[in-house]
Amino acid sequence: MKCRLLTFSFLIISFINYAQQNPAVVDSFKVKIARAKTPEEKVDLNGQLAMIMMNTNPAEADKIGEVAIKEAEISRKRNLMSKAHFYNGLRYSFLSMNKEYVKKSIDSYTEALQIAKANDLDKESVEALLGLTNVNLKVPDLEKAMSYTTQAFAIASAIKSDSLLVASYISFGDVYSRKKERLLSLRNYLQALRVAEESKHHSS
Repeated sequence: MKCRLLTFSFLIISFINYAQQNPAVVDSFKVKIARAKTPEEKVDLNGQLAMIMMNTNPAEADKIGEVAIKEAEISRKRNLMSKAHFYNGLRYSFLSMNKEYVKKSIDSYTEALQIAKANDLDKESVEALLGLTNVNLKVPDLEKAMSYTTQAFAIASAIKSDSLLVASYISFGDVYSRKKERLLSLRNYLQALRVAEESKHHSS
C-alpha cells in the first residue's frame, strides 16, 4: 500500500503543481463536484480540490476541506470520515516549513487514526499512521516517526497484508535513513522489494 500511497502522493503533488498554473483545472473540479452523486465522489473531489488550492489560497482550501469532512459525516460512513481527515493531514503536510500547518497536519492525521481505530478499519489506520510518520520525519521527531511505523507494521503483520507490509518496510527505511542508519535503511527497502516481488509472483 505504501507503494500505492507513494505513487498517489507523487501524482497528486505533480498534478497540484500543474493545476495551480491552470485555473481551468480548478473549474473542472468544481463542475465535477456539482455533478457528484455519491459520498465517495464528494469526499474525494473536495479533498483533492482542497489540496490543489492549498498553496494559492489556504483559506479557501480550508473551507473545501471542511466540506469534505461534512460530506463524510453526512454519509455516516466511518471510512470516509477517516479519509476526509487524512486528506487534510496530507495537504497540510505540503507546507511543513510552517509550524502551524505541521500541527494541523498532525491533528488531522490523528483524527483520521482515532476514527479508524475506533471502527476497526485496518487500512485506514495504517494510512493515518504512515501519514503521521511522514510529517514527523519533517519536524523532525524521529522517535515518534519510528513509533508510528512500528504500529503500522504491527497491524500489517496481524492481518497478513502484503501491501501494508511493503508500506511499513518502506517507512522503516525512510526513518532509518533520517537516523543515518544506512544499513538498516537499505535492509528495510530491500525487504519491501522482496515482499512486493513475492506478492506480484503469487498473484500472477
